[in-house]
Amino acid sequence: MTPRNSTDGPFCWQSKGTLRRIAEACDDRTDRAHVLAVYLALSWLASDKQEEVFAETKARIAERAGVSYRKAAGVLSFLERVGVIGVAENFITGSKERGPNTYTLGTPCTGSGTPCPRLGTDAKQATVPRLLEESPEESIELAPAGAAVESGKASTKPGPKPRKPRKRNPLLDALAAIGGADPAQVTGKAWGGIGAALKEISEVCPGVTVEEINRRAGHYRQHMPGAMLTAHALAKHWATCDRPPPSAQATPQPARNYKPFTT
Repeated sequence: MTPRNSTDGPFCWQSKGTLRRIAEACDDRTDRAHVLAVYLALSWLASDKQEEVFAETKARIAERAGVSYRKAAGVLSFLERVGVIGVAENFITGSKERGPNTYTLGTPCTGSGTPCPRLGTDAKQATVPRLLEESPEESIELAPAGAAVESGKASTKPGPKPRKPRKRNPLLDALAAIGGADPAQVTGKAWGGIGAALKEISEVCPGVTVEEINRRAGHYRQHMPGAMLTAHALAKHWATCDRPPPSAQATPQPARNYKPFTT
């Protein structure tokens, strides 16, 4: 192997200022490797086209970067926010269908603390809100442009919206509690199973009450003292638990006729 030389063949280059800006903008929890891979793919494509402004599909960029389509889409949005690339939407002539976006590789804006301007964006092209092809599961956590990033500092990305309190249903709560669970801590998936059990019970006992659920739960424990009591188990044995198990009774002894003892 011989030392490389920029004149020995085609090459692509990345600005050190841009790489530094990416490193500063990525927080500790960001997969910086994916961001750098997408930026490398952009500079590679720019070199192929011999232009700093070029149109390309996200699928092609993702393929060059070796990442998923959704990951590439999230990274491209991030690179635009931090001011190292510009993104302009294009539409196929004579239709409202979108074509490949136009990307502009630029130098990063510095230290103003304000959002960076979008590079190479034609106002006529940006007439439709941009679609973010990323999901919560696959989106990467990125610090906003101008945000200070410190080691160990919590991400500035807003967290998931808090879930609204579930409307209480006494029957569901009773079924959840028969096995000793706290209804306030039952997960969403578990509520699905409890709801299905209540539906089965209501089909054969439309007027079921909390008292009736607790009564039959008590009978269940008497019938099957070693079995786990759950909403599903009670629904399965609902008819059996209408009454407690019969109490043990002494076996009747046969009548005996004794002959008098004689000598």
